[in-house]
Amino acid sequence: MDRPALFDYLDYHQFLRDAYEARKRENRNFSHRYIAQQLDCNPAYYLKVFQGKRELSGKMILKVAELLRLNKKETEYFEALVHFNKAKSSRDKAHFFERLSAHRSSKARLVEATRYEFYEKWYYVAILEVLDYHPFKGDYGALARLLVPSIKPREAQKAIEVLERLGFIKKTAQGWEKTEALITAGEGWKSAFIANFLLTAMDLAKEAFIRQPVESREIAAQTVSVSAAGVAAIREKMRNLRKEILELAKRDTKADRVYQINLQAFPLALPAKEATRA
Repeated sequence: MDRPALFDYLDYHQFLRDAYEARKRENRNFSHRYIAQQLDCNPAYYLKVFQGKRELSGKMILKVAELLRLNKKETEYFEALVHFNKAKSSRDKAHFFERLSAHRSSKARLVEATRYEFYEKWYYVAILEVLDYHPFKGDYGALARLLVPSIKPREAQKAIEVLERLGFIKKTAQGWEKTEALITAGEGWKSAFIANFLLTAMDLAKEAFIRQPVESREIAAQTVSVSAAGVAAIREKMRNLRKEILELAKRDTKADRVYQINLQAFPLALPAKEATRA
């Protein structure tokens, strides 16, 4: 069975999990203990790396690459991928992202770099949507005050500069307008590209719950006990709802505000057998 395509990943933990499953299907004796023996490390350490609870140390990167039989280019990509995931500052993230992009085709590099920068700030996305209905002609202060929470005029100016450079807006005689260019962060890129955006969106929801009047928001929570099949059905309904919301917004010709819509479902308690392993 073919192993996962490394260059399709921007989360090395997920690559390790998928590579493990592929090898496990080929050889039932392939185990985390075997991997740890080959890497000469503590099995508990590698398991935590595998689960995304720890990061690979520098000296372990090449050992893992060798164990997975990666070629030279794949090893270079894997090393950059580990450092990209470990990076804390946006500058370091950008540096290692460029190294990752160098291993992709020029077309893919342009698309993925666009995604990366577009989702870097929540207000880039918000201002792009504001331009659907707000005629912006250069008053950055007024534009900044439209957002909730409001941002600084220089941040609004930076957003316009980024959106124009990425091709999402263009300047006309009437001011800046949206172009036809649209992007979406597909399922396979979420953890790498918009994790910070999603975390910020949740923070914005908390702020709205505290500060926004009830009639302007809809925030609720539901706790249920379900099976694994039930979870799969719920996730499918949530995916379908997102599509329906996008279609509704597309048909709305009288838009005059921007809303952030978060759909969240996550475990609060595990099955006994999984809790024991954890």
